[in-house]
Amino acid sequence: MKQTDFIKGKRALVVGGTGGIGHAIAEMLEERGAHVLVTGRKSGDIKIDFEKEQFCELTKKSEWKELEKEVKNADILCVCFGPFIQKSLEETTLQDWQKVALFDYALPGYLSSIALSEMKKRNFGRIILFGGTRTDQIRAFRTNAAYAGAKTAIAVLTKSLSVEGSPFSISANAILPGFVDTEYLSEQTKEALKAKMPDKKLIMKKEIANAAEFLIDSESANGVLLCVDKGWNA
Repeated sequence: MKQTDFIKGKRALVVGGTGGIGHAIAEMLEERGAHVLVTGRKSGDIKIDFEKEQFCELTKKSEWKELEKEVKNADILCVCFGPFIQKSLEETTLQDWQKVALFDYALPGYLSSIALSEMKKRNFGRIILFGGTRTDQIRAFRTNAAYAGAKTAIAVLTKSLSVEGSPFSISANAILPGFVDTEYLSEQTKEALKAKMPDKKLIMKKEIANAAEFLIDSESANGVLLCVDKGWNA
């Protein structure tokens, strides 16, 4: 922890913070003295001991309204939730397209829009969004084009937020992680993903939280698309 910690006392909202990467970021923020609210699906035996928590799947209008209210109060917004869909274009259904469009792009976009307006009034804010592996530029994807397309659009959103927020001490940055070791992966899946990594090891959640901490702390990093993937390229 820094001697003078500007995070202490700030209000942080971590969407998708009840497990995985989001939970690691929420823990980091709590350790730094932030008042943390995590939202997401209730996740097994993961201990939630933050200021309060809210379990929701965002399938009801009331859940969206509650989330909108909390976003307005957030000094730090981290949108970690984003369902992964792995299908060829021919196999991708209408429901698949709707799901990735809503949760992987519209959700972070809408929440960021609300947060930006309120952060401007306070003349401070930090927004952390999540792209996907290798979505720092336009590429072709054979098995997950719908998901990757939505995550590539996060780059446009991040850059746009950074331009809008910069005069008000608001930064917006995106983390583009590689394959991360989370409780959601089966052991079989972990082994398959390890084989694809340059060093045959998965990325630890703590490393992603460290990246988020750096971006939140920095007064100059704004509009950054930070690849945390060990140089993975397929």
